[in-house]
Amino acid sequence: MKWTDAQQSAIDAPRPGQLPSQTILVSAAAGSGKTAVLVERMIQRLKRRELSIQELMVVTFTKAAAAEMKARIGVKLAEEFQATGDTYLEEQLNMLPSAHISTLHSFCQWVIRSYFYKLDIDPSFTIGNEGELALMRYDVLDAILLQVYEQGLYNIYDVSDMFSTERSDQILRETVFQIYNFALAQSQPMRWLDQVCHTYESALHQTLLETTWGTLFWKEQQRQIEYLLERYEEAQRLATLGNGFDKWMDKVSELQTLLQAMQKADTWDAMHVGVVGIGGFSFPVLRATKAMNESDPAILSEIKAILAEGKEILQAMPKGVFAITEADWREQMEYLVPLVRGIIQLVKRFHEDFQQAKQEAGMIDFSDLEHLCLALLVDPEFTEELKPSEVALELQDTFKEVMVDEYQDTNGVQEAIVNLVSRGDNRFYVGDVKQSIYGFRMADPQLFMEKYHRFDHDVNSVERRIDLSQNFRSHEAILNVTNFIFSQIMTDEGAGLTYGEAEALHTGRIVEEAPPEWVGGDVEVHVLCCDEDKAQTDPEDGEDLENDEKEMLFVIRKIQELKNNGAMVQDKDGTFRLMEWRDIVLLKRSISGSASRMIDLLRREGIPAYAEEKSGYFSAMEVQFVLSLLQIIDNPEQDLPMAIVLQSPLIGMDANDLGRLRLSVGENSLWSGLRPFVEASQNAGWIRFVDSMDTWRTMSRRQGITDLIWHIYDTLHVVEYVSAMPNGLVRRGNVLALYERAKQYENGNYRGLFRFLRFIESLQASGEDLSVAKTVSEADNVVRIMTIHKSKGLEFPVVFLMGTQKGFNKMDLNRSLLLHKEYGVGLKGYFPDLRVMYNSLPWIFVHQALEENLKAEEERILYVALTRPKDKLYITGYMKGSINGSTDRPATKKMGEWVAPVLQWGESAFTKEQILGCNSYLDWILRSLARHVAGGTQLRQFAEVESPQLPDIPYKDCPVSFHVHDGNDYSVSQETPSVEVDILEQVRAQLPVEAPPLDPVVIDRLTSVYAYESSTERAGKISVSEIKRRFVELEELAKQMIEPDYRTDPHNSNIEGESGTPDRSELLIVDSSKDLDSSVEDMLIGDSIPDACTDDTELTGEQGMENGTEKAKEKGAEDISEEASVDLGPFDVSLSSMNESTPICSGARWGTLMHEVMQWLPLQSYTRPSLRQALDSLALQGYLTDEERKAISEKRICDFFQSDLGQRLLTAQRVERELPFSMLFPANRVYPEMLDGEDLFLQGIIDTAFLEEGSWVLVDYKTDHLDEKALVERYRIQLMLYKEALERLTPYPVKEVYIYSFRLERAIPV
Repeated sequence: MKWTDAQQSAIDAPRPGQLPSQTILVSAAAGSGKTAVLVERMIQRLKRRELSIQELMVVTFTKAAAAEMKARIGVKLAEEFQATGDTYLEEQLNMLPSAHISTLHSFCQWVIRSYFYKLDIDPSFTIGNEGELALMRYDVLDAILLQVYEQGLYNIYDVSDMFSTERSDQILRETVFQIYNFALAQSQPMRWLDQVCHTYESALHQTLLETTWGTLFWKEQQRQIEYLLERYEEAQRLATLGNGFDKWMDKVSELQTLLQAMQKADTWDAMHVGVVGIGGFSFPVLRATKAMNESDPAILSEIKAILAEGKEILQAMPKGVFAITEADWREQMEYLVPLVRGIIQLVKRFHEDFQQAKQEAGMIDFSDLEHLCLALLVDPEFTEELKPSEVALELQDTFKEVMVDEYQDTNGVQEAIVNLVSRGDNRFYVGDVKQSIYGFRMADPQLFMEKYHRFDHDVNSVERRIDLSQNFRSHEAILNVTNFIFSQIMTDEGAGLTYGEAEALHTGRIVEEAPPEWVGGDVEVHVLCCDEDKAQTDPEDGEDLENDEKEMLFVIRKIQELKNNGAMVQDKDGTFRLMEWRDIVLLKRSISGSASRMIDLLRREGIPAYAEEKSGYFSAMEVQFVLSLLQIIDNPEQDLPMAIVLQSPLIGMDANDLGRLRLSVGENSLWSGLRPFVEASQNAGWIRFVDSMDTWRTMSRRQGITDLIWHIYDTLHVVEYVSAMPNGLVRRGNVLALYERAKQYENGNYRGLFRFLRFIESLQASGEDLSVAKTVSEADNVVRIMTIHKSKGLEFPVVFLMGTQKGFNKMDLNRSLLLHKEYGVGLKGYFPDLRVMYNSLPWIFVHQALEENLKAEEERILYVALTRPKDKLYITGYMKGSINGSTDRPATKKMGEWVAPVLQWGESAFTKEQILGCNSYLDWILRSLARHVAGGTQLRQFAEVESPQLPDIPYKDCPVSFHVHDGNDYSVSQETPSVEVDILEQVRAQLPVEAPPLDPVVIDRLTSVYAYESSTERAGKISVSEIKRRFVELEELAKQMIEPDYRTDPHNSNIEGESGTPDRSELLIVDSSKDLDSSVEDMLIGDSIPDACTDDTELTGEQGMENGTEKAKEKGAEDISEEASVDLGPFDVSLSSMNESTPICSGARWGTLMHEVMQWLPLQSYTRPSLRQALDSLALQGYLTDEERKAISEKRICDFFQSDLGQRLLTAQRVERELPFSMLFPANRVYPEMLDGEDLFLQGIIDTAFLEEGSWVLVDYKTDHLDEKALVERYRIQLMLYKEALERLTPYPVKEVYIYSFRLERAIPV
């Protein structure tokens, strides 16, 4: 593979510099091949023997990424070994499974298990599942709150008054959990909590300008004042170039005077006075005079834009933080400090008790993994800073390089762990801060940003940055449009990073000789204008579903157009092929609540689709029914769940029945009068339900939840019923998933129906949900619907980015308590007498910081979305309002008003206010697109801005097109399929209805017969031992079918007739077994094996074993005792393969033990003493137990090594022991009924093979009680298969095959 210069630098670093090692930050843009670079760097360092695979620590973001990386490394090492034959690479390949390539959680778990003795932790700890830990959290907090309420600790009554409703203190519980989880994402959680308290408490002794909040508010205020003064100065300059602007400029001069006075303010109250003055200012009406209109239209347009922008900023000031005086703020703080102190103390108490509860239960959670690992790595003597401990120093010596993939998604704890196990010059970070989109998982992109700005490109710098900006995934048009948008909206002020040339995407993919059907081309932006004047976002109901459907139908028409036109896509090898459904993905910011409808619309049009939803499970009707039933089993006095169950189709009461039941019980519960009511109704189904309730309530107290749920399913036929409903496969999967989740719950430390229901309620209360059951996988040929987060790391030929008009979700910013890593806690103010909250200054400060972070992350999410497509990108959305002006404010006018301000802005990048003022992806896209040379023409017409400014924006000629559509052209059809009336009448009368003729294709599919039906009854994989066993058992079964062994006479194994001569059937046994033996053997080994000599006196396997046992006892060999057999008369026809035992005293176990010894013993000449010493050494190393060591026959093993065959083995040029093999071979060699062309996957292990004069000698060890002929007869097939496999596996022939019998102490040629 040819690498770019930047990629090669990342692979070779620190070469060609002079430093022996470096810490490197690889800023890898989307599609730049960062994983390939990471793998190649490891391979090259291994090839140069600079380190071993065990001296590498590689941290990935997910387990799947770790597994993929290991697989890539394994393939690369294998290729390099095949090419070079370097044994060092072979060693690295063998050590790869134990390499430290994992998620950070897995690494932490390894560290804890390795050094558990340094922690106060049970070494057999388990990682608790989320359900179990959630219940434990609630139990611990309940116990704490009970005690706290009783003793009045932690200012609990004021805290509870603020964070509770009239009905419960659930909000208080959620707030405690929120702070606790956030604190654990910090490297020093308790210190962070203490710092929060300190910030509030110290504010009581500071002026407002001395606080963190006041300092940053003041800085932002001064920035805005300076910006406005510059803009007004520009307006004054422009006014001199035109006529009639005097009155406007007088007002501008007044504003300049006010702003200059505010600029000179040196106290908070002085600034407050200035802001109050601004609030009383009378802004001019921007109505142009005749003289102004006679001036240059561009001057008028720009002056109006400056004055409109200034008015908007200034009018917001009196509503901002400077509207309050310092005295007001101090009064706020005096009330807030006790509240903050109380809730922080409550969180710290919860942390202590929760840790204790987990320790007693012997479990930890994922956050414990990180913090316990950190406790091992930090020197406890240093509390103010993180100094490495002895464990950390030991790990620093172990790892020569520490690599972190997806570095932009790490948090403070993970950063600390990486730093402690590495040095300052051996870290290798890979990531892209523009793709940091996991803020909800506490990812901190500032860690990446700090290094991004601090590291330089110097090849000899200890801390070096390498940029990979070449994208090998997407077509050039997509990259240029992405660059065009982000060069305007991503700035240091607005997103923490300026999108310049170093951050831009450069094409590394070349499309040559594309056919006219190729799907690639311009990036298309489509906006639908919808008449319905409904909010684009609704906190409760979500988006306007009707408009969503219009957008979806537009996308469907586009997909159909592509398919009908024979659209083609390009594969990685450069070839073109017809587009398939799987090549298309529909991306949305969120698919919650809309995915099911999208799938229905797609399937209605014949387009297969798949979406993996992470919610909707608890709202499914069938799940609600089962949970309601479990609730009334636990407590039948609950009327609401009782009514849900009774009115369900499985019970069958209607509204009238429920009404009569309610009248019959009066004020009592429905359950109290249910039995008399159903008995009076004489409804057998209802009576059966009430009887079952008694059974289920008893089961709930005596048996597990899983038994109860399955009994319910069985009694009410729940699975069968929901399977017959519409979307039955999903419903069936949902009820079965509830059973499986109950089983997982019972695997933990909790039991009982009440706790299970409480666990489900806690999940629902915290907003957590589960995904509905899957019926289609993303591996199928379907259109995929997924969130942008889910698409990260993936690529698709055709992408539709939908729902771009959806407003950003700011619900979390409206909480009464906000959390920030750097600024701590922002708590709203509270009037306890009125029970009303207000926005306190600390809350406003944290809210603004979080909103800026949210907008910055949304920019990065948009970047991820735009970099997923390979060939084609469509961007769609809708705006409320008509397209033709039929409403007061048509959508086109709204678009024009929205983009107008940026059309008078002369810089390439937007201002901070212009960026943060956007509340959807479509806002950013429209504003950016309005300044595009060709693509923005229509938007500029909507804006009606004369002489718009089009600065020199990078990529402003990129291939993008903008289209506006009438949403009414994409309405959902409400027609229902017509059904003939006479057919309905026949159905109502329960008369037979003549079925319409089926399509011949359908008939052919339904009546087709699988040609290989016999194969479905056979395993596709088989071992050599199974083949041997099948041969032996067929022989024995044939004998038993003809003449069972009655064993009536212990002294005579044959049954004789009255004349004393052998029964005629005995001769048939011999003949039949020989025929079967011969036929099976011929099938398996064909003509390659000469015919075996047999005679009628040959012992059966069972007889041979008995006689062998007697001989062994006579010789004084080991006593291999047999269990006494039970005489079952004519019914004793069990096969010998089923009569196996596992103790060492059994023949089978002793045989296995001898095989293991022959595998582990070093190959050398032995005397009895030296052999005894070697066996003792194996026992000391743990290969053998004491019992096994005593059972080994030293004499038999020594005799083998001293035999002619053993001596040949010791002098062989190559020896293979316990050599595994796999191969395909014809199935009809084992199963004659199977057709030609069908193969079995054969597996086996060859005991020993040694190479002698270019040919193999194959040896198989046996311990059976059989003579030579019987051994050869029994194992001949097995050994011939071994021979065939060895010759296939290697280029050498097999010249000799031996059975070495440890019983007979001799080698037997086969």
